Formats: sequence, C-alpha cells, structure tokens
Amino acid sequence: MLVHDNKALYKYQIYFFTFTRDPEYITADIKAKLCRENRLIRAGRIEEADCLAECIGKDIIKSNKARLSHINPKTGAKDMWTVVRHLTGRKTDTPSVPDVTADSLNNHYAAISTDKNYQLSPQKPIDPTSCSSYISEWRCSKSWIHSIPPLLA
Repeated sequence: MLVHDNKALYKYQIYFFTFTRDPEYITADIKAKLCRENRLIRAGRIEEADCLAECIGKDIIKSNKARLSHINPKTGAKDMWTVVRHLTGRKTDTPSVPDVTADSLNNHYAAISTDKNYQLSPQKPIDPTSCSSYISEWRCSKSWIHSIPPLLA
C-alpha cells in the first residue's frame, strides 16, 4: 500500500542496516548480545554489561570449539592451523621483497651498526705493581671503615 500523505510517513520508524563481514564465530545471537552490551554500557549499567561480556566470551569459545572439534590435531595439523588462521583473520601468504634475504639483512645491519673510526683504548695494566694508582682491597676497606662515624653509645 502506498501512502501519499507526508504525515503518514512519519508514523513509521525507518531502520538503516549496515552489512559488515563479521568473523564466522559472530552469530546472530552473539551480535544481538554485543548490541545489548553496548546499550548497557551507554546507560551506565557496567556490572550487567560485564556479566553479558563473560557470556559472550563463553559463546565465542563454544563456537570456536565446535569449529575445531572435527580436526584431529595429531593427524591434521595443517588443517587445524588453516582453521586457526581463518578464525584469527591472519593471511597465509606473507609478501616477500625480491633480493632481500636473511644474509643481506644481516650484512646491512652489521654495516650500519659498526663504527669504522673505532679505536681500541689502551689496555689497563694487569700487574698491580706497574701502576701507582692501584689501591689494594685492604687499603680500600681500611679507608671505608675509617670514614664511618663512630656509633653513639
């Protein structure tokens, strides 16, 4: 039935739907719960929203378990990881850049992290008698003990 009266058009509420590509574990039930949780948070009813969020998490876990239950992890590891990648949204193919290998990266970073003007510092003497500024352990502890003020009795 077509309504030509402009006033009659305002009686009906207009809904706008947006279609998104949700992951497969987001069922209609979970999506409705997510919308309800969002409304509860906006209304300031945080405790109820937290309770609903736990319920949503359990539903997602149940959905993912059902999806993975038909795969035997001992014999179908490849199939299992294919499903896991699909659930997490990760791609299987990683883009590769031509002419870049592990060796070329190692050589590049070794070259830029090396200081070509570096000079070794003079080696410290190992023999304590060859250096006049050498302080023995006994002298250090003696000077440390004498620097402590005596205790008041």
